Amino acid sequence: MVMGFISNRRTGRAVLLLLGLGILISFFPPAASAANIGTVVPVVGQVADLIYDAARNLVYLANSSRNDVEIYSVDGGRLAGSIFTGLQPASLALSPDGNTLYVANIGSQTISAVNLNSRSVADYFVGSRPDSIAVGSDGKVVILGTAGLLRLDPVGGQLIPVPISPPPTPLAGIPVIPVSPTPAGFLAGLVVTASGNLIIGLSNTRLFVYEVASGTVLRSRMVTGLRAILSAAADGSRFMAGPFLFDTQTLTILGRAGTVTPTLTGGSAFSVDGNAVYATFSTQLPINPLNTNDPQNPGGAVIPGAFPGQISGLQTRGVLQILRSSSLTPQLGLRLPEAITSKIISSSDGQNLFANSASGLLVIPIGQLTNLPVLDVSATNVVLSVDMCNRGIATASVQVRNVGGGRMTFGATLNNQGAPVILNQRSGVASSTLNISFDPRSVTIRGTRQYAVVLVSPEAVNIEPAILVNLNFRDVGDRGAIVPMTGVGVDMQMDSRRQRLYIANYTQDQIEVFSLDSQTFLPPIRVGNRPLSMAMVDPFTLVVANSGAENLSVVDLDAMQEIDQIPMAPVPLNMTPLFPRSIAASSNAVLFSAVPLAAAGLAPGNGSVWQLSLLTHSAFPRLDLGTGTFNLIQGRNLLLAPADGSGILVVEGNGNLRLYDPIADTFPVIRTAAVPGLRGTASASADGGYYVVDNSVFNSVLGSQGTIGPSGLGFAGAPAPASLAFGVIATGNNAVRVQAASAQTPVQSLQRYNLFTLQPDLQVLLPEQVMDISPAQIGIATGTRQWPPRTTALELGVNNQTQLLPRGMATDSSNNAYLLTFSGLSIVSLTAAAGRPPSFQASGVVNGASRTSGPLSPGSRITIFGANLADAATAGTTPWPRTLGGVCVTANEVAIPLLNTSPTQIDAQLPPDLATGRVTLTVRSTRLGQVSAGVGIQVNRTSPGVFSMDVNGQQQAALFHTADLTLVTPDYPAERDEYLILYATGLGPVRPAVPAGEGGSADPVSATTETVGVEIGGHPYVVLSSELAPGAVGVYQIDLYVPGDRVQGDDLPVVVTAGGVSSASGNAPLAAIH
Repeated sequence: MVMGFISNRRTGRAVLLLLGLGILISFFPPAASAANIGTVVPVVGQVADLIYDAARNLVYLANSSRNDVEIYSVDGGRLAGSIFTGLQPASLALSPDGNTLYVANIGSQTISAVNLNSRSVADYFVGSRPDSIAVGSDGKVVILGTAGLLRLDPVGGQLIPVPISPPPTPLAGIPVIPVSPTPAGFLAGLVVTASGNLIIGLSNTRLFVYEVASGTVLRSRMVTGLRAILSAAADGSRFMAGPFLFDTQTLTILGRAGTVTPTLTGGSAFSVDGNAVYATFSTQLPINPLNTNDPQNPGGAVIPGAFPGQISGLQTRGVLQILRSSSLTPQLGLRLPEAITSKIISSSDGQNLFANSASGLLVIPIGQLTNLPVLDVSATNVVLSVDMCNRGIATASVQVRNVGGGRMTFGATLNNQGAPVILNQRSGVASSTLNISFDPRSVTIRGTRQYAVVLVSPEAVNIEPAILVNLNFRDVGDRGAIVPMTGVGVDMQMDSRRQRLYIANYTQDQIEVFSLDSQTFLPPIRVGNRPLSMAMVDPFTLVVANSGAENLSVVDLDAMQEIDQIPMAPVPLNMTPLFPRSIAASSNAVLFSAVPLAAAGLAPGNGSVWQLSLLTHSAFPRLDLGTGTFNLIQGRNLLLAPADGSGILVVEGNGNLRLYDPIADTFPVIRTAAVPGLRGTASASADGGYYVVDNSVFNSVLGSQGTIGPSGLGFAGAPAPASLAFGVIATGNNAVRVQAASAQTPVQSLQRYNLFTLQPDLQVLLPEQVMDISPAQIGIATGTRQWPPRTTALELGVNNQTQLLPRGMATDSSNNAYLLTFSGLSIVSLTAAAGRPPSFQASGVVNGASRTSGPLSPGSRITIFGANLADAATAGTTPWPRTLGGVCVTANEVAIPLLNTSPTQIDAQLPPDLATGRVTLTVRSTRLGQVSAGVGIQVNRTSPGVFSMDVNGQQQAALFHTADLTLVTPDYPAERDEYLILYATGLGPVRPAVPAGEGGSADPVSATTETVGVEIGGHPYVVLSSELAPGAVGVYQIDLYVPGDRVQGDDLPVVVTAGGVSSASGNAPLAAIH
């Protein structure tokens, strides 16, 4: 059954590719478009602001170009009229009773009050530019503009300044209303909470909270680079300002959905229940980064393998992401008919979203989402692993399902058409099972290569998730189990008390919990935005540095949930926002580094060291880093601490080391440029006696103890660049480091060093590459590395550089290492391999019939003599197995069929399709994980060898009487005109061919294609036919006729010739001919 599957795939793969191509074209013809949610309402002119009137189910749009307010009827689904206002209306607000619409006119410097019942308009002259307005629960109009913050009482018409020092004043002068997508409302913005009690404002760099009841500004701070795109949660506890989520009480940043930039476009709105944020920003990371059909992806909207070019108009469309409101974690991405340029508002019942778009107004029926097709998959990360002893096709099944409503079809294709991946279907109707198979027959490079299965659907309204496919090819000595993980793991923390491993998942905003007992992932723990580093401050508490927020999460490890978020507050008025980067806990203090936000692909600017207090629920910067040392460290840094809390080491990107003494509560030791060319991985021994940074070892006071790295003591040497550590951890009296691949060892490996002697005593080959951050190597169209996504790698690292995870490895008490690797988590035993590796020499590889050394040939039987080869075992049936007795034998890294194995001998067949020339044979012990040295042999087209049997101490040729199939012996010799059958091996190709390990067929017979001759006693015999012996593997049958002019005798040597090559004449087996 399996062979049939392989055979069908072998002949039909091209057909399947063409079939899939046709299906995708039928799904997405050049003139067609992908499904989306929302309706575009074109508006003549420039829409600067919009507001929803719940009582009338209308949307009012400030049209700055036409000097009016357009009216959109939600019930009618069309523009239903307009109201003339002052010059250049830029901002709108509704009175608490919903009967008055206020319009801020920046051209005429007036506020228009529109009676929505009579449509009459009254104007209030402001005398300065009113960029943005809002109305609180008291009915007064709050104005933000060039005169600062003002409050207008519509009853008496009085204008009252609201003091805020310094005033948040936009630039003077009448602004030019720019073309979409940069509306005038970006100059200053106000948003009122649902209760009307608070108004949040932003002008230039000043962010503030205005309390309606007192008429005062409660708090404010400067945040450089924000645009005035505001939205607020219904309860007023949080608000969005540009792509940042803020806490209203502290004005600290709780998360971000992008970065700030002068050209930022997009907007946000909170769901009615406050649990979600609908957001889209031009700097937002794509929600499904491997989906090339995602307009948010760089160069998106290209479907590989479908048809040349791109889907018409897809780059101009937009994506609305649904985010978890507590941390801005992406949950779903919706494809829009065009991009949102600024403001998004929600209807009061939550059924519709209204947004400024490139053409005017975009209406999104978000409440109907459950009735629309939404494509989802059961797994977004699969690992298909095979080794050299088992090159069979590996398959994983993924459910493609519709979690919305209606009927949904889909197509599937690969991001790289050259990938050795087979899909069982290129189209289907959800729900459906998609089988993803790895065909490893042409793979020679060990480790993991990554591809993506891109799913597309003409009905689904969401950005379809892609499936990361990890193709893992390894040798039997490459140790470890691979557990796939969704997201990007960036830090690890071992919890021996609970037998758990915690992994900070940067893209999922959660801590993954891996059970050491069950070797499975438990439910994750939700934390803040972009967790980057963790520390156990006591046996019950884990603290997480959220690098996308100005806070740290506190996790109760018994309850397995976040119980608190401690802000980095109070925030100084003019301070650039800093975000936690790396955290460590000592016996006295919990310290963490904080750095400013870096542009994508660039290193962060200089930061500082902060201290966290769980007791006072506070985080604050240290006064200094030692007497007279200013609190300033490089933006690229890491902190680590011994398990006993005896110190904290601060490692900076320039190689500087600083040691914190918890008893003295200061930094008494600094070593400048102690680790040149820092790669960024470090660890401390449990008692603080040693610190290991990259390859450098330091004692408890940072005195240099030397380095660990490749040496001549049992490990193959490597060039200097390859000697750099890819990860390191101190465990007991040892340090375990990740050694780069080299010419001698083509995969990464773990090397264990004694910290006292700095000498190695163990090397373990890894199943796949450890995770690093190399933006330039990820996401290349023809590349084989897809993870982490390039957009995420540019956040974590620096373009054109390779940086390491500071703590990408952990160990447990059972001598296992846990590593963050390409596919997720790899678990590797550090126990030394038992037994000795197999060994043999070229002279021990002989013809399986004649037992003579020399060239061999495809399809022939061979025998290998050596030591520690295998356990004793015999193949019971055909086809012969490729693994037997705990070993496999590979020819050029392809396993060959085995008949018998023992500690000193292996009988096997060279595959008939093996190429001629120099071939490397290797014995691989699957039981011990040990591999022999490769032995080179010569493989020619033919290598005849005659089988023989011991008869009374003589080797009699396997020559049989045809009449009764008994052996020809001196007691029963062959005679004139008799028909005989001779058995041999190595006679070369046959037609029709027979697969490796399979016996010859009786009907039809597989005849040799080379000329075959037989001499007995030096006299040629008539060869009637030569073919594979039916039912036998690698055995040929030659049919002979005894001529009259024969040589007679009881000990005549038998020699077979095939393709001009003869079997051994010396010590040739004998035959009796009378």
